Amino acid sequence: MERQLKVFQAIKDECDRIDANVQLEHVYVMDKHTGEFIPVLAVLNEQAQFVLQKIRKAIRYKPDYVTAYQASSTDMAKELTGSEAKVLFYLIGKMTYNNLVKGITMRGLSKGIGIGVNTAKDAIDGLAQKNFVMITGKNIRRTYHVNPSIVWKGSIYKKKQKVDMFFDNNIKDAVAAYNEK
Repeated sequence: MERQLKVFQAIKDECDRIDANVQLEHVYVMDKHTGEFIPVLAVLNEQAQFVLQKIRKAIRYKPDYVTAYQASSTDMAKELTGSEAKVLFYLIGKMTYNNLVKGITMRGLSKGIGIGVNTAKDAIDGLAQKNFVMITGKNIRRTYHVNPSIVWKGSIYKKKQKVDMFFDNNIKDAVAAYNEK
């Protein structure tokens, strides 16, 4: 069992070191006694190979990047103030799948980028008003949704749901503005 744990750790370390397209046939473990490199597949039993497949899938589907869109970059350059841009890029940096940002407080946000709490709040309000960010929930359950037309992180299938969410919100705002006239 201890040997399997060492092998699993070696696999995880190797998968972290190389890209997500790792081929199991090319992952080796060094035998500490002989110094020989042994293919991981030769050491693992079926259950361990199943776990290894799960590790590969987890690595493959958890990229540390987002897809950004050029057209929205020019809009951001024209429309955002300095503090709004800082806050937006901070939120993008903290973003999880489906463009969600959870667990961010105004105090933590302001400390994270070196601005005042009121400036951070004004920047968030400005981003929401300009439709770069949507806010759901209150207080500790507050969630920020970054507009998928700016950047996207996640499955292409989930992107449509998020686009629809922003589109529906824009329609509601347009109807409300029309009714006020």
